[in-house]
Amino acid sequence: MANAGLMFLERLARDQGDCSYTRFCDEVRATVGQAPEPHSEACSQLLVMIAETGFAERGVVVTALVHYQDSGIEPGPGFFTLCHRLGLIEAGPYSDDRKMVIVNEQVRLVLDAYARRRSEN
Repeated sequence: MANAGLMFLERLARDQGDCSYTRFCDEVRATVGQAPEPHSEACSQLLVMIAETGFAERGVVVTALVHYQDSGIEPGPGFFTLCHRLGLIEAGPYSDDRKMVIVNEQVRLVLDAYARRRSEN
């Protein structure tokens, strides 16, 4: 599941897109026949695994592209915990304004990294 999820998010990044938790899980399910429920602990764990792999390989948190369906680009709280653990941001709590700065910055880094990779091919 993690490989399928990473491949989907990398494709989204190359296409300069984003997705909801629901779409992410639907795409994983369509690829491998199973996926966690959106917003579940299992989904969170899968996204952490994908984020850690992507960060180790490419230096960006590709899961920044996954967000709540009706909230613009806001990810779940696990995203901020992960970014802190990876040394990308300070410890929380975060104001709503700070959360948006963090998310926008991480999304920009992901999209920039994959835009460069696309132009190098």
